[in-house]
Amino acid sequence: MEFGKRWEAKTSSGAHILAIRDETGKTFGSFATSMWKISSKYFGSGETFLWQANQEEDVVAYKWTGQNDYTLIAENEFIAMGGG
Repeated sequence: MEFGKRWEAKTSSGAHILAIRDETGKTFGSFATSMWKISSKYFGSGETFLWQANQEEDVVAYKWTGQNDYTLIAENEFIAMGGG
């Protein structure tokens, strides 16, 4: 099964938080109000933002700048959030 088909099968409508912890222990992710979908074009709204937790577990948010509409994109091989 391709990544995109697995992703779509596990998503639902509405807002969601994505949290990732990498191999060095850093925690980061995103918040989005749009449902994930496979698309070659960006989608989503300016309510989407990226975040990271620092060593004290405080969360730093990186909000939409309004300079472009690159909020979410997902294809069979990848997902991406925040492009400028």
